[in-house]
Amino acid sequence: MAISGRIGLYQGQLHGARYPRGLVRLAQPMNVLIVEDEADIAELIQLYLTNENFTTEICTSGTDALKRFPSFQPFLIFLDLMLP
Repeated sequence: MAISGRIGLYQGQLHGARYPRGLVRLAQPMNVLIVEDEADIAELIQLYLTNENFTTEICTSGTDALKRFPSFQPFLIFLDLMLP
């Protein structure tokens, strides 16, 4: 799927072991905060990121994300721009 391919290509700049087709698996998990109000979409993103050795957390609102941000310290935030 496209998301996995993009993650693998981007990880080429990070430290990790090389995998076939140019994909890289991270040596250490990195935190990714998923801010999405639709559970199905959030869980799908989480599934793909977890399979690529990322540590993920889902927030269902911007307020929840702002509260969680300081303690989770994400490397990347997936943000739904159409949150209610």
